[in-house]
Amino acid sequence: MQLVTKILETESSMDRIALITGANRGIGLEIGKQLLSRGFSVIFTARNMHVGRPIVNELREEYKTAWFHQLDVTYEDSIRDMVEYVIEEHGRLDVLINIAGILLDENQSTSEVDIEDVRKTMETNVYGPMLVTRAL
Repeated sequence: MQLVTKILETESSMDRIALITGANRGIGLEIGKQLLSRGFSVIFTARNMHVGRPIVNELREEYKTAWFHQLDVTYEDSIRDMVEYVIEEHGRLDVLINIAGILLDENQSTSEVDIEDVRKTMETNVYGPMLVTRAL
């Protein structure tokens, strides 16, 4: 959170563009709201367009610089589409906040959790942010 605080304290936040992965709820959504309130343009991303887009549409009523783009950090084609969108619609990106993550089978012990759930978690929480960072 110190990095986010430092970004928010930056004097010239106007015209700065931020992208947040996993921004349809929780910490990602709140960080996006804070950036919007300080003059940033914010691209909110989420895996599920039907959940993310309505949230951002509601934010656009107050903040015209709120944008949505569907992104699944586990699919390189989805990441590539997002990068093309950023370049075509915004021309650049100033801030990346990689916060997309999942927690599967949280009520099971490590010795009982299905290995496929572990793989999906690793793809989303470890490899996904790496792929997004490299692509941008």
